[in-house]
Amino acid sequence: MSTKGNPNILLVESQGVDPKEEEVNYKNLLSVYIFNRWYIYVLLTTVFVAITYYYVQKSPEIYEITAKLQVKETPNEYTPEDDWLQRNLNVHSTSDNVNNEIEVLTAFSLMHEVVKELDLEINYYNKKGLNHQELYTNSPIYVDTFLLGEIENTEFNLIPIDQNTFAFAQDSIIGRYAYGELFTNSFGTFRIQKKRELPIDSDYSVFVSFSDTKSVAESFLDEFKVEFSDINNKSSVLNLIIFDIVPERGVDLLNTLVKKHNEEKYNKNNEIALKTLEFINERLGEISNELNTVENNLERYKINNDITSETTSDLNLMLEQENQLRQDQRDLKVKISIINTMKENLNNDLTDANELINENLSIINDQILALVQPYNQMVLRRKKLLLTGTSSNPVIQSLNQELESLKSSIIESLMNMKNDLELQLEGIEIQYQNVASRLRSVPRKEKQMGDRSRRQTITQELYVYLLRKKEETSLSLISNFSNSTLVDPPRSSMGPVAPNKKRMYMVGFGGGIFLSFFLIVVLEFFKDNIETEQDIKRILQDGFFIGMINQNKNKERQVVLRQRNASVAESFRALRANLQFHFRNPQKTIMVTSSTSAEGKSFIAANLAMNFALTSKKAIIVDFDLHKPDLEAYLEEKTEEGLSDYFTDTSYLEDIIKPITNFPQLHFISSGPVVAYPSELISEDKVTELFDYLKSNYDIIIIDTPPIGIISDALFLTKHVDISLFVMRAKHTKREMVEKANEMVKKKLLPNPVMVLNGVKDKNNYRYYFKKNAV
Repeated sequence: MSTKGNPNILLVESQGVDPKEEEVNYKNLLSVYIFNRWYIYVLLTTVFVAITYYYVQKSPEIYEITAKLQVKETPNEYTPEDDWLQRNLNVHSTSDNVNNEIEVLTAFSLMHEVVKELDLEINYYNKKGLNHQELYTNSPIYVDTFLLGEIENTEFNLIPIDQNTFAFAQDSIIGRYAYGELFTNSFGTFRIQKKRELPIDSDYSVFVSFSDTKSVAESFLDEFKVEFSDINNKSSVLNLIIFDIVPERGVDLLNTLVKKHNEEKYNKNNEIALKTLEFINERLGEISNELNTVENNLERYKINNDITSETTSDLNLMLEQENQLRQDQRDLKVKISIINTMKENLNNDLTDANELINENLSIINDQILALVQPYNQMVLRRKKLLLTGTSSNPVIQSLNQELESLKSSIIESLMNMKNDLELQLEGIEIQYQNVASRLRSVPRKEKQMGDRSRRQTITQELYVYLLRKKEETSLSLISNFSNSTLVDPPRSSMGPVAPNKKRMYMVGFGGGIFLSFFLIVVLEFFKDNIETEQDIKRILQDGFFIGMINQNKNKERQVVLRQRNASVAESFRALRANLQFHFRNPQKTIMVTSSTSAEGKSFIAANLAMNFALTSKKAIIVDFDLHKPDLEAYLEEKTEEGLSDYFTDTSYLEDIIKPITNFPQLHFISSGPVVAYPSELISEDKVTELFDYLKSNYDIIIIDTPPIGIISDALFLTKHVDISLFVMRAKHTKREMVEKANEMVKKKLLPNPVMVLNGVKDKNNYRYYFKKNAV
């Protein structure tokens, strides 16, 4: 079944469409955010570009001045064992770290000295339009001497009067002075010198400003940076970069900065070396006197204590002697002990003395050995005889007597030897006591001798060390040099690096576009009224929007009759065509309503009825707004009878139908006299009778009803009408009203609902918009 022929099917299918599932309409978005508000983009972009132009013209051109500085790093070759003086007093002993060099180069004190050196606290310039033209070395004059007063504003201008005199001015001329003349005024005391001829022109002047040296140094330091030339920070070459509006000044500043830096390092190294040399000379004098005193004391101590060699050597000799005496004592005591043992063994009875005497004992000398050997032979012989005989054997008895005689001789020899050994032991003990006594006195001498020797050695070593450091420090004064070298002298960029005019204009243009877009987004977000077709379509279900009525600029009420060539009249013809296109079956009754008042429903109802009447349709328009009727004003008619009379049975239906005076093809039923409670007058039977009559006698019936969002009268008519034309007005109808109307559509409270947007701003592409949709 065709949806074009059946409006009910059309509406049901439209209700099944979920707006969230619809594809994005990029054309509508472009219209909302760009085309419809193009003037915002033009205005804000123009403002931004104008601001950018002003800023660019006022901003001075800035140049980049660069130089390359090589730092020769001296590696620290000292170890933890190196002495303190070597690590701290030698001017070339510490390593020069590149990172430390960066900190020194960017120090405020160094930049402060550079500013003072170049007299940068005094600035010379001309004024040209919005810009100040810095003169620097191109200034035809310079301030030779000055002593500023207490006036805070220390800027003035010098106006040449002739080649010998000038006017000192600030806003107005303060005084006239000669070049080279020392003068005093409220600004202070000055002497101005001329460098070359000046143009004598009333518009020409040289501006001179004085600034605090610290603030000037800080401003240059903000524009100065030092960085590694190698991105990996492995190189010892540094890039010196400064930005300045005067390239020559930037070059001079970098050159002076490096020169000052090297001078400070040179002076510092010299100062350290000279102080070190002075310190060493003082210490050498003190150490020399101390060394003489120590050596004299040591010499006197040796003489007084009869020390001819080192105390340590004497001690070793005495220790060796003591050990030897102890060893001799032990040997003698052992020998005496052996003698005593032998004596005891020999004193035994013969019956028991059958043991041999050891001939290998160390105490047995040749004399004793001559007695021991026969004795042992007899002992062996006696033991052999005893094996075969008894002790009473005469041979054995004889041997016993001989053994006894030999024993006595041996004992006597042993006693003599013992006496000799005891005498030796006594003499050794006396010697040992003497050595021990001497040994006990050695530690005291050793300590005193060692103290004096150590002091002499330390003092002597310190004296030699200071002599060596004196020579090294003297050499350092000769070899003092800077470790920083300019490998690439300062040079300025070929052109200014800032301001980047192209980029700034792009930023200004882009900022205007962005701010315009942002402003439109904000306006759209906070917008409460509908303005365009897209605003309605974002809320309404697709298929209910029927068209737009252009803005009635001339406030003409009957535009269809009196402004037929106007776009607003064309929009009414398009509305009629769209209604006929969407509802091809005979649809006679059209109810015109709105959500609230002042949306133009009476204006649309009147002109739509006239438009139908112009097509040879027998049309009638009924003013069903019994509360606040406006239709008579749009039709320019005044009637005495109307619907209120018909509902109160004071007039017949045929009596209240009137033709319009200047447009007899269109008939009209007014609302009649206004009554107290008009809604209560409406009778179902009367309404049915009215519509039955109208439908049988007219081709088109237009019903103008009260706003359905305020009064519910229109709902009583829904079963008698074929089309519900819902009117909304651009920039007047609230979004919430559209949403309420959409809810009524969803609930099917209105028959064949369609909506029209009234008061749309006239645009060229709207002139035949509705006809195109109707095809």
